[in-house]
Amino acid sequence: MKKTLFLTVIISALLLSACSKNDKASSTSSALPFATLNEQYTEAPTVQPTNFIGETEAFEKETKDEQGFSTSFSEDIVVQAAEGSPFQESGTVTATTANPFFEEAYKGPPSAIMPNIKHFSDFPPFPELQLIDYDFSRQSVTMVYGFMYDVLTNAENYVGKSLKLTGSYMPYNAEDGNTYHFLLVYDDAACCELAIELLPTKGSDIAFPKSGDIMQAEGLVDICNDAGTRFVALRINDITLMGL
Repeated sequence: MKKTLFLTVIISALLLSACSKNDKASSTSSALPFATLNEQYTEAPTVQPTNFIGETEAFEKETKDEQGFSTSFSEDIVVQAAEGSPFQESGTVTATTANPFFEEAYKGPPSAIMPNIKHFSDFPPFPELQLIDYDFSRQSVTMVYGFMYDVLTNAENYVGKSLKLTGSYMPYNAEDGNTYHFLLVYDDAACCELAIELLPTKGSDIAFPKSGDIMQAEGLVDICNDAGTRFVALRINDITLMGL
């Protein structure tokens, strides 16, 4: 009886010990992954936000126009990646900022019709035009406006061609003391206009009308270079005032 009770106590103790070990092992194995992940997460380096908060340098350039006015503009912007950023290994990031008000100098001749003249204003008088390639003096405003838009945007297709046109005269008195002459044509709604510069041939003496007067001009379409500035013009020997 005592032996049986003793054995029962021993067996119970062994069972309790086994259960305790199993529970401990089970508890340890189930907690290990979380402990490992927690340890890895704790030791992981902190990554800075991937924004560029480093030093910024702007390389400034200066250009001067014909009248001597200076214009500064930013060409390159260099941005240093923030310390700790994954972009830091790639070094600096360079971006080019385009200036919409800056145009490269035109390298064409002073005159596309006569490339050998020294200045665009040295164009000599031309013989009287016997045949007009494009006579828009009596066309509708819609036709004239559409045609002039094509002349101004695709002038290379019209260089040396003769053109006859009716429109409003508009002078422009520049700060350099020169007066520039333009012929304006309007669209059907009279809300938009296009202008082509009128260039008198060398030695010609043209009496231009008042601003807004209606006039007629016939001449040759040309692409000119004025100190690096490209412009489209109509070379003329004379003009005709309308309604007089």
